Amino acid sequence: MMRLDAVRRLLESCPGEIESFLEIGPGLGDVAAHLLERYPQTNGELVEFSSVAAAHLVERFASCKRLKVSSSSFGEKPAQEAHDLVLAFEVLEHIEDDCAALAHIHTTLRPDGYFIMSVPAFMDKWERGDDWAGHYRRYEKDELRKKLSDIGFEILELWNSGFPLSGLLYPLRQLYYKFSRAADEGLSKEAASQQSGINRPFMLPGVAVWLVPLLWPFFGLQYHFRNTGFGDGWILLARKKA
Repeated sequence: MMRLDAVRRLLESCPGEIESFLEIGPGLGDVAAHLLERYPQTNGELVEFSSVAAAHLVERFASCKRLKVSSSSFGEKPAQEAHDLVLAFEVLEHIEDDCAALAHIHTTLRPDGYFIMSVPAFMDKWERGDDWAGHYRRYEKDELRKKLSDIGFEILELWNSGFPLSGLLYPLRQLYYKFSRAADEGLSKEAASQQSGINRPFMLPGVAVWLVPLLWPFFGLQYHFRNTGFGDGWILLARKKA
């Protein structure tokens, strides 16, 4: 929810209509649902390498003719320069060769197309959750800037995300990962990655209806502190140089 609020704000910096978007690793499809509502004329494609998540997405968007769901790894798809917007949230840290993935994303965008992504921040904040989810890394700010710039992206916004809620929930997360990890010992990074995007143990059906109003103060604080290093994630808006 914190990330979705940041995405909503970043989309305000994308001029014009978004006619086509691609989301990589969409999980349960919350961002895609927001985009379909925000841009009534847009067509979208979701690429999800978890077959369980892909099946959920097909069911969730069964009545939406403007959205296509593909169950495959993103790198397996031929790159086509077609999309106005590409999104990838908590994806790159799961990919060993993240620079190759970024280059592939670059080729899927039209000139001046937009890229929005999020990744976990700061290697010194490595936690049980990173092992549980099959991460290869967390990111430093300068590292992100260099990797995107080298490939041909212009970074328009780079925000630190999660403050203060991620810090307040840190003890609860560690307790959950400690006990859930015991059942997941021996999982490969790929298997751990597949379950991480859809496993939401604390989000029961109907919770969002009353939770969103309670989170408004945290949305505001996250935005206010977006240019600090107090959070535990990065979310950015970049543009493919024409």
